Amino acid sequence: MSDVRDRGGAAGAAPPGAAESSSKATASRQRDALDREVEAIGQAWAEARIDALKREGRPIAGGWPGTMSEARARVSGCTRTATRGVEPDRETMARRAYVVARARWLSRTAPDGDE
Repeated sequence: MSDVRDRGGAAGAAPPGAAESSSKATASRQRDALDREVEAIGQAWAEARIDALKREGRPIAGGWPGTMSEARARVSGCTRTATRGVEPDRETMARRAYVVARARWLSRTAPDGDE
């Protein structure tokens, strides 16, 4: 009968490389969560602009009115998931939020300026 020492570890011990694999999986989950958070920031940003224009009685028309400076400010607090092995690239996050917001805006604009 083989004993634990024959298999190269203590009873209940994780196999070699399991900790590294688990760490990579955690980092991947954190990156995914961060991506979802940035996506939500972009969506909310566009919707807030659209809602503001609607309240003013203005048409949702033309190009996206947001700026990269605004995008950077919006993602600046996006650190909730940036822990243990995931160092967020703020500029990439800002660009992604901007692209998402712009796409959302453009999907909501009416060709004739009326919504």
